Amino acid sequence: MSEDKLARLDHKIQHLKKRKEKLYTQLAVAYLKETEKIFGKEFSLELILEMLDHLWSLSSEIQKNERKKNQK
Repeated sequence: MSEDKLARLDHKIQHLKKRKEKLYTQLAVAYLKETEKIFGKEFSLELILEMLDHLWSLSSEIQKNERKKNQK
């Protein structure tokens, strides 16, 4: 492969990583808004953090490793 092709692949990889991060952010915001609708006045960021902590504790090691890998 030529250096030009490698550079284009690297650029495409970086572009896809940024796109993936943007999609994760959009999904997180959508979940946050939906949770706010469900809980109404009882909604708080502390509640969300508690829920995430609880979900993390219930996750399998495979799921935890996958999520950690996706954060990089």
